[in-house]
Amino acid sequence: MPISQRVLKQVAAFPVVLAIVCYFFLPSINAPDLLKGTKNVLQVAKTIPLPGDGPESLEFDSQGEGPYVGVTDGRILKWRGEELGWVEFAHSSPHRDNCSRHKVVPSCGRPLGLSFHKKTGDLYFCDGYFGVMKAGPEGGLAELVVDEAEGRKVMFANQMDIDQEEDAFYFNQR
Repeated sequence: MPISQRVLKQVAAFPVVLAIVCYFFLPSINAPDLLKGTKNVLQVAKTIPLPGDGPESLEFDSQGEGPYVGVTDGRILKWRGEELGWVEFAHSSPHRDNCSRHKVVPSCGRPLGLSFHKKTGDLYFCDGYFGVMKAGPEGGLAELVVDEAEGRKVMFANQMDIDQEEDAFYFNQR
């Protein structure tokens, strides 16, 4: 057997051996109860059912309330605790008549990336159909902030972040 084939077999075998070693030993190395000072809190975590489909993005306001989440029908919901559950906080569009909780209707909007401006309490979010929108601290109908950038219509804006020190807004789009 030529030397290049022997070397190739050894090189090809290395990832397989490494994967086997990681499979058997890595869980015990990274186990939360073995890391000093950690608490395994995920054991007590629970799922909170949503009154809508397609949750996207999760954000807490500056007072630690929430979470807030955008859903398929153009609403942004806020968790108010066990007693009140999810309540409607804001929505993308005034055209709510034909909105479905189970499918996307473009005229209803589709809130995606959420981000609070800590100085004002406003919730900025990317809407997949309308652009970048803003809901005030009390929620309600959101207003359009940006629907065009660099001469192009904002389409499928998805994620948003705010530089709180510079008051700069960042978002991505397709």
